Order: sequence, then C-alpha cells, then structure tokens
Amino acid sequence: MQLEIKTSIKIALLILLISNSLNSQTTDQKAFVGNWVWQNGNKTFTVNLFTEQNNNGEYHIEGNFKMEQNNSGSITTTYTSEKLVATLNGTKHYNKSSIYGNVYTSGKFGGTVRDNVLAGDGFHKSKIGHITITIQNSCNTCSIKAKWKVDKTGGPRTENIPKDFSIPTDIILTKQ
Repeated sequence: MQLEIKTSIKIALLILLISNSLNSQTTDQKAFVGNWVWQNGNKTFTVNLFTEQNNNGEYHIEGNFKMEQNNSGSITTTYTSEKLVATLNGTKHYNKSSIYGNVYTSGKFGGTVRDNVLAGDGFHKSKIGHITITIQNSCNTCSIKAKWKVDKTGGPRTENIPKDFSIPTDIILTKQ
C-alpha cells in the first residue's frame, strides 16, 4: 500500500513537471501568436501565426501569409500561402502552413518560410528561406512591432524556382 502511494505521488509530480514545462514553452510563443500586418500604400501583407503540438507533445509555431490590395474599398487577394493542394471526393485540402519554427530566445522567433506563390501549384514547387521575427517593443500601451526578415538558404538553385522571393523580406510588422 505504501509503495502504491509513493508511486502515485511520483506520477503526479511527473505530470505536474511536464505540464509546467509545456506551459512555459508556450509563454514565449504567445507573444508571436496572432495576426501581424504591414501596410505599404494600398497593399497589406498579413501574417497569421499559431501554435501546433507535435506527436511528442512539444509546441511549435506555424503560420501563413497573404498579400491584399485595396482599390477604392474593394479588397482583392494578390496572393496567399494557403494553396489548394488537392480535391478528394469533393473535399478541398489546403496547404496547412508555410511558416514553421519556434522561439529560441525571448522575443525572437526563427524557422523556415516556404514562398509557395512563385511557381507551379504552390505546394510542389516553392522557395525556402530562413525567417526571423524579432519583437521590437513590448510596452502595454503601444502596438507591438516586430522585424520580419527572410534570408535565402544555402545550396544550389533548383530549376524553375525564381532567384528572389515574392514575399517581403525585410519589413516591420504590427500585431493586430
């Protein structure tokens, strides 16, 4: 009986430790999760970041982007990373995310971005880049701003993939 109580206590402590660890991982991530916007004239680039959990119970950040244009109040989507991948039995399946990474220091996100608006169907051909998003300020009374920076990855250029990105590569986003 005493052994069962000790085992139960150990299991409860382990569960508490794991849940605290997962919560602390998402604390830094919360600053990045949500919609971020950059406006340039009548064009608006929007990034949506969200957390996902892998099979090991670890959280990471994924996201999508789109560029829209406002023509006298009429909004048109110039491009979006949420591409239709396939239609199976009448059900449409979209690319889940084009941004993937995690917070590696407080206030700094890093990972990969797939610029899938460049060529082909946007799923099978895309330009991969390194992305960093660095929070610039964190005051309670002002809009949170972050630097969005995309760099080319090393290696040879793949045939039929453009040399440059179609997405902005060095801008300041504002959290909505």
